[in-house]
Amino acid sequence: MAVRSSVAILGSLTFLGGLVRLADANVFLGAAHSDPQMELIDVTESALLAELEAALGSGHRHATEKRLKRIEQMISPMFAAMAKNENGKLDSAAAGYILHRLFVQRHGWFIRALEPTGNALGSWNTSKPISILDERVPVHVQELFEKRLGQHGLGRYELAILASSLEHLVHVEALDRLRVSYEAKNLTREDVLTGEEVHGVLDMYMAIYILGFLHTDLATMDSNVSQELHTHVLELYPTWPATQTFLKEIYESVAPTRDYVYFNEVETVIAEIGERYGRFQDLECRELKDTLVAIEDQGVGGAGRVRVSDFYGKALNEGKWQFSESVDYLPSSVLWTSQTL
Repeated sequence: MAVRSSVAILGSLTFLGGLVRLADANVFLGAAHSDPQMELIDVTESALLAELEAALGSGHRHATEKRLKRIEQMISPMFAAMAKNENGKLDSAAAGYILHRLFVQRHGWFIRALEPTGNALGSWNTSKPISILDERVPVHVQELFEKRLGQHGLGRYELAILASSLEHLVHVEALDRLRVSYEAKNLTREDVLTGEEVHGVLDMYMAIYILGFLHTDLATMDSNVSQELHTHVLELYPTWPATQTFLKEIYESVAPTRDYVYFNEVETVIAEIGERYGRFQDLECRELKDTLVAIEDQGVGGAGRVRVSDFYGKALNEGKWQFSESVDYLPSSVLWTSQTL
């Protein structure tokens, strides 16, 4: 099951590994010499961050830097495992693969620009890692990364900066969505909310997030559209009650334990929802996979396939709404399952 928008939602994956750094012999001998390679990396990183600051402002740089350390730690094992070019960096396909795994693992985001044309490793040559910034930044900002990718490839630091930049830009979109949610509830940023009012805002926010693909332009989304999406969310997204429970758990773990809540505190709750939602929805995706594996037909071309009749039977006979995709949407009359979820 996937809800598609500019950034849609899928279940998360885990990639394990390790990165071992070689110690400088001079350090072992007690010499106070610095590592020239690390100095070069620091200069490169600072230069790119400075360019981003000049293009997008100091606020963007500050927010990007806050995310860098955690993202570097997450991509290090994957970066270490990938084949490098003559510059010790990654080409477009490898960079796209790592970014895809990172965003799915951290947030459950499925980004069209990173989607390969098929399941084979060679299909990742069609991914466009720099395109994740499309329509979010000026063209010359994209060109900063495209120039580096085209000339030398992307290093671990540059890849982390690209990922951090996108995460910050998505956070900015989340704040726009929160603004729309407040307006739909006839509230302003200056209002102090009760716990009940916060839950109403969070429900509205999540309905817009899940069904945003029906109306993707937040700038033109008015209260009527927001309320329409909220009204139909249960009809279009039957696991909505579980999502509401998830929102309440996040609120209780993050919001202050008092009877009134300010806008910046609701903003903190929203940020935490973005961090955890991918892992929450991964449970649903794993259940979906288990169901498909349980009904796979060993006699139709081998394991990993499900008969169309069995697929739709789950929807018709057992109320499994996830198994009601149209025939046109399905790739063929026999569904590949085990390899794709």
